Amino acid sequence: QIVIGDMTNIGGNKFVLIERDSLYGSKAVVKRLYMVDLDVKDADGVLKKTLLVDLLNISDPTGIGGPL
Repeated sequence: QIVIGDMTNIGGNKFVLIERDSLYGSKAVVKRLYMVDLDVKDADGVLKKTLLVDLLNISDPTGIGGPL
């Protein structure tokens, strides 16, 4: 199950939200930040979301995040 963990206003009608699963640590599958603008919808009237970063797929070339 995917849920919105938190949603923060960044000005006007724009928000950053974290979409996540209910798993923790190395078992987590989904942890992503999106931006939504309440004024921007698709043809069906659904809010469009723009992926900012997939938090489980960040480049770590020097290994500062530790072992997987």
